[in-house]
Amino acid sequence: MNSSGPVPSPPSSGMNAASVVGNGASDHSYASHKLASLHSDLKAQKSRWALLDSGSPRATLTAELIRETQDRISELESELILTTKTLPYLKLDPNLPDLKRGSLHAAGIDLYNAGPDLWIVAHSSQVIPAGIKVAIPEGYYGHVAVRSGLGFNKGLASHIGVVDADFRGKVRIKLFNHSNVDVEIKQYDRVAQLVILPYLHCHPVEVEELPETERGEGGYGSTGS
Repeated sequence: MNSSGPVPSPPSSGMNAASVVGNGASDHSYASHKLASLHSDLKAQKSRWALLDSGSPRATLTAELIRETQDRISELESELILTTKTLPYLKLDPNLPDLKRGSLHAAGIDLYNAGPDLWIVAHSSQVIPAGIKVAIPEGYYGHVAVRSGLGFNKGLASHIGVVDADFRGKVRIKLFNHSNVDVEIKQYDRVAQLVILPYLHCHPVEVEELPETERGEGGYGSTGS
């Protein structure tokens, strides 16, 4: 049995892209199966390597195969995270409820108050920690909006928040209380929703003049009441 020499690092035991994508999108089923197959190959390669004499040609070749398989797994995991309809996220509070939608076709993913119980005084605002970090796919951004029930029934509104695809900081929610009464928010209450939207990544270009339109410079009310 091989008892010396560097042992290639095993795959992470935490959640990986295979488990993230496990919620499945049929258009990526092949890639998901391929990833599972690579993990199986990696396990078998490590088992064979452990039985070989350190420094032998077969051990060297097997170690190289292990590195190649690990590289292929990393590449495929990155591709799946960026191209599937998933939202990888980290919990900053282990007791925080799992992120989910309120119904099958709800546009927004519920966000929670990860802080202590609090009151939003009438005609004031509060910044609330969502207790998460997210990795939004390239070509999309996260729009933070108040839950419609809080807006309609309690008079709360959210600051228009944009979460960029390359942002890896803590997500926070700013809520305004436009009503005449204080509103209580308890820990782990659902307070907002995160809507993932596509955007067009345009490059600003300075020009001498703009294309003409029928409306021209007509502003508010120029198209009628």
